[in-house]
Parts: sequence; C-alpha cells; structure tokens
Amino acid sequence: ARSEDYLCRGSNLQISFKSGAPIKIYGHGSGCQWKLAKDGLQLKYFLFPEVCSSPYAPLELHSGSSGEKCTEDLGSKTLFLYSEHDYWNPYISQAQALMAYTSAAALDLDLANTRVLYTSPPSPKENKPKMLPLIEGLFSRGGASMMPS
Repeated sequence: ARSEDYLCRGSNLQISFKSGAPIKIYGHGSGCQWKLAKDGLQLKYFLFPEVCSSPYAPLELHSGSSGEKCTEDLGSKTLFLYSEHDYWNPYISQAQALMAYTSAAALDLDLANTRVLYTSPPSPKENKPKMLPLIEGLFSRGGASMMPS
C-alpha cells in the first residue's frame, strides 16, 4: 500500500447507528474528508445475502461531525462491524466467525483491543442466541459489545 491508498485521513471517527437506519460513519477530528461518495463503501454480507433486502451492510460515509453527542469513546480500539442473519445456528454461522478471526490474524490485530458493533440485533424469536458468546469472546475483548436498540 502506498501513502495515498486510504479512504479517509484523520482521527476520531464518529459512528451513528440506530435500528432500522443505515450505519453512518462521520469523519471529524483532524478534518477527515472521504475519498468515496456517501454510499461508496460497500461491505458485502458473507453468508446468505439473498435473504437481505441488499447484499451490502447499510452504511453511509459523511464528512464533518454528526452534531450528536457521543455515547461511547473507543480510543484506539479496533471496531468490528458484525452482521449475522441467524445468531442462533452455530453450524452455519461459525463460518463467518472463523473467517473474521482469520482476517484479524492476517491483519495482525490485537484482539485484546477490539470491540464488536452489531449492525442488527438478533430476532426477538431467537431464544438465547448461541453465537453471541462466541462472537463477543473472540472480538469484543476490549470492552462490551454494542447493539442497536
């Protein structure tokens, strides 16, 4: 990678997420200006994209500040955006956790300093989702996971 290979230069990114709305990432702090359009970053779902209204996680990029007060300060922790169609079925869903773990190892991330932001909550019909303890044990060692309400 060269020094010009980046999406946004700056620090103190702000993330706004509300249930049923796209996740919004704001570049503020040291004056981040995104090199991509508002909908230019597309994160494709790993498994079962056909059951979603779109094969991509709902994500928007914004320059400047959201104007909202932050409720979490992650400091220098790495944030995992995690989306799962079925938080209950470990036989299917473990593949995504395994690939995320492998990717984190390849990127040489310190998993002791990571947190999880779920892009959607488990379905209310899922009784005691079995994947949540595994996901949080692997990827949210740096603090509590975050889930939209």
